[in-house]
Amino acid sequence: MKKILITGAAGFIGSHIVDYLLKDGESKNSLRLLIAPWDTLDNIQRKDLEIVIADIRNKKELEKAVQDVEVIYHLASKVGYDGGTYDYFKDTIVDGTKNILELGRKNKVKKIIFFSSTAVYGLPASSGNISGYSEDHPKTYGEGYGQSKLEAEGAIIKASKIWGLSYIILRPTTVFGPRDNGGMTQLIKAIKRKYFFFIGNGANKMDYIYIDNVVRVARTLEKSKIINEDYIVGSTKVLTQKQIVTVIARNLHLPVPTIYISFLIVFPFSFLTKFIWKAVGRKPIFFPNRVKVLSSDFYFDTRKIGKIYDKNEIPFEQGIKKTIKWLINEKNLL
Repeated sequence: MKKILITGAAGFIGSHIVDYLLKDGESKNSLRLLIAPWDTLDNIQRKDLEIVIADIRNKKELEKAVQDVEVIYHLASKVGYDGGTYDYFKDTIVDGTKNILELGRKNKVKKIIFFSSTAVYGLPASSGNISGYSEDHPKTYGEGYGQSKLEAEGAIIKASKIWGLSYIILRPTTVFGPRDNGGMTQLIKAIKRKYFFFIGNGANKMDYIYIDNVVRVARTLEKSKIINEDYIVGSTKVLTQKQIVTVIARNLHLPVPTIYISFLIVFPFSFLTKFIWKAVGRKPIFFPNRVKVLSSDFYFDTRKIGKIYDKNEIPFEQGIKKTIKWLINEKNLL
């Protein structure tokens, strides 16, 4: 039986890919999950699936994972906060992808769905406002994460030209939903605990996409005859930060926050808080790059992926309702 391999299957998006493939008719025997030795199985809902524990940087460990595989959902990555050098990301994102490709060629893999990042276009922390970029916008990454993702994209495109691998490159915007402990979860907590404030006037536009939209379009493209294309996977309805906060507050049954503080005040202060958190050995939750993101335009032209949604995009508020329910019922975080 030919297999579908999901690398990074223990992660937020990867675990949802696994769930959706099963929901969409794949048998448990058709899936193989690649999970790093340091990851947990907390996000894996089905414990009876085939799991290969391996480091994507180690080609020999990967051999079993790629054997008899026809399709790869490639999500294995490395994350970091407040920037990060190219060298920090290269071994996992670039070298790991090349390992997957070399073994994929040996095993005659037909198609790869690669989860890249909109960071290939830059991030507000390094590039300033990002307003309506499309897939054709120049790749102007400003830090190591975007550079490594773009180099991995290049390796996949090269493999397609050399040995005929079919690919789909997806660049999700800011994804949120159950199992995510990232920016949206932190935003919901801040509003719930009443320490959220606007940086600037709240009119900056932001692109949040609910997880179910991302996994559904990935599966749709995997099953389709579309090959060798790239897509920015974001919402077709961009909201301002004030609209986003209003939706969250309404679903928490709280008044909308009314405190607005100038960027010119908050930004210098964020350096101090970053220093204090690092001094006590903890990951800062409020730091300069995050201040820039929360006060900048950060949205994309999603007309291309909108054709794949085919009017079935789950709206932002529905996604927020499900995320809040998860935070309350599953994690008791609110």
